[in-house]
Amino acid sequence: MKNIIIGIVLLSILVLAGLSSCGQDDLQAEYDILVAQYEEAHAQLVQLQDDLAAAQLLQAQCDSQYDALVVQYDELSEQNTTNLGEIATMEARIDELESELAQLAEEIDIKINELADCAYDYDVLKAQYDAMVGAAAEVNEENIEQALFDLINQVRVASGLNELQIGPNLVNWALVNCQNMVVSKQLEQYTTHAVPFQRAFMATGYSSLDRLVNAAMTIWQAHVLSYEDNILAEDAAYGAVRVIKSDNIYYITFLASQFP
Repeated sequence: MKNIIIGIVLLSILVLAGLSSCGQDDLQAEYDILVAQYEEAHAQLVQLQDDLAAAQLLQAQCDSQYDALVVQYDELSEQNTTNLGEIATMEARIDELESELAQLAEEIDIKINELADCAYDYDVLKAQYDAMVGAAAEVNEENIEQALFDLINQVRVASGLNELQIGPNLVNWALVNCQNMVVSKQLEQYTTHAVPFQRAFMATGYSSLDRLVNAAMTIWQAHVLSYEDNILAEDAAYGAVRVIKSDNIYYITFLASQFP
């Protein structure tokens, strides 16, 4: 830019110096050339000034954006430092929780083993208790009647059948049949169409209630067809068990029917 201006000034001096030796026409031509060069140089100067202003504006914008980015970077860097600290804290807490979880799992295993031991001890004690209760139960007519009636209902339910209800008439008829067996000293069947299902048993020499009623059920089950037709009769809704003891022999009668 300075070179252009200096050139223009020197050219003007040369033109003025040569006015005395040049003709009027030559002077005008040289002047026109000089003016044209000056205008061109001035236009270039204006363009350069505009470019410089634009460059300065762009530089200012870049500086502003750079400053904003620096601030944002500092904020993100600080936030990242904070996050790293929090992550380290959480990782430490995770390690603590994993350690606590492992300890709890170990304690749970110990408790499970203790519970299994307790369950085993309970089963042993319950079996001993049941054995003591069964052995302690007095062997008499009433207990035999109740225990055998309960056992009959257990096997019926296990076979998908209904439980029998006590039938008042059946109770009386079963007692009559027991009395008949006492007289005849042998198994008897109660002869009436109202009692389609019945079984009888004679027992002696049993020292416990469970052994006696289980023996009766075992004998009845051994006769499969009779057992299924009577003990497991699908049409039966009511039942009764009666027992009479005579000369150390228990005479037992079971009756069942659709009617009480």
